[in-house]
Amino acid sequence: MASLQFEGALEGISEKQQQFIREVLEKQGFTNNKVLFEPAGKAGDNYIANVKRIIVKVDGGNDFKMIAKTAPQIDGLRTMTNAKVMFNNEIVMYEHVIPKYKSLQKEAGIPENDRLKFAQCYGCLSEEPHEVVLLEDLKVLDYTMLDRLSPMNEDAVLLVLKNFAILHSMSFVLRHLEPETYTSFSSRLIPLWRFIFNKSERIANLEQVENGALEILDDDNYKKAIRGAVSELHTLIDKYKNLESPEHFVIQQGDGWTNNIMFKLNGDKPVDTLMIDYQLASETSPVADLLYFIFICTDHATRSKHYLKWIDYYHEQLDKALSFYGLKANVIYSRDRLDAELKLYSRPYLGVVILLTSVLCRNTEEAAQLQETISNLKGELQEWQAETLSVDTVSNYKHRIQGLVDSYRQFGYMS
Repeated sequence: MASLQFEGALEGISEKQQQFIREVLEKQGFTNNKVLFEPAGKAGDNYIANVKRIIVKVDGGNDFKMIAKTAPQIDGLRTMTNAKVMFNNEIVMYEHVIPKYKSLQKEAGIPENDRLKFAQCYGCLSEEPHEVVLLEDLKVLDYTMLDRLSPMNEDAVLLVLKNFAILHSMSFVLRHLEPETYTSFSSRLIPLWRFIFNKSERIANLEQVENGALEILDDDNYKKAIRGAVSELHTLIDKYKNLESPEHFVIQQGDGWTNNIMFKLNGDKPVDTLMIDYQLASETSPVADLLYFIFICTDHATRSKHYLKWIDYYHEQLDKALSFYGLKANVIYSRDRLDAELKLYSRPYLGVVILLTSVLCRNTEEAAQLQETISNLKGELQEWQAETLSVDTVSNYKHRIQGLVDSYRQFGYMS
């Protein structure tokens, strides 16, 4: 009997996961092909899932390609990486939320340029501990990642902000048209930050990251500005939960940093974009996506010139996206509300940005060391010791923290 022949980088992919991949490929019409598994990306591109590029060899060279995100099966590693939560959220998004958004946009007759784009999902397996998400390989469509160690320019930022505006608008639309459907979706998404920060070992990690950040700063004004931002993040999140306005919540993307956003380029100019990772999707304020993205992916020099214009642009695009359904942003989520929530959430997101930057600014070699630490169950975050990292990495991290504080002071988010 003809069958698919799997070859290549199969490590970490269980028999059950391989069988699911086999079944999906057979549904795509492949039955007697060589199937190559290759690592997708390099160290630092992904810290949670085992990500592979699958290439189905086809006579004539018109190979079929897709991306496989597979969960780890080892209990300790699953706990450390929160694999159950991560894959639950992404599967809920690709199996339920995204198809619903697509149908709503199609029914409203929204022009293609104003629709939110998603990678095609070929199938998901939710069975623990063998979760799998199979996605379209966007490199085939000429989408690419930008350099994760370089700040995004304004062209890229505006494209992403439009994406966020459309994504957030769909929550308001769905809540307006089908409130029970919206609730059924949002209730199945687990907010990771609140989930992980009630664990003692995570609190110790937060203290390590903050101590490391304080160690590399030599200006007391910057040290004072960030002291407590990371180490007290768990209590800040609980505190802010009581100040939130759930009536303005949306389903957020949740992890909008450079490697989770793909771009099409015309020369060096970004001309189109889409987001590819929904493992941190959950229900919260729209500004969670904005603060996370802007303060992780851009630098102070660019923010200083354009930040207020970016916020204007986001709200304009939100209003445009809502207008297709007869709704108005000034009624549903006014600019005053947006500004108030940016200021409200800026304090906890100061800690979130410093925490994530401590990981994401590492070079490829340092990222590989961190991934090895995680896979060996030695701890999710290494203690930040400047002497163990390159001079460039330490300088980059220091520059980002100082720029973060400078921006917060300029925009009135801290004194």
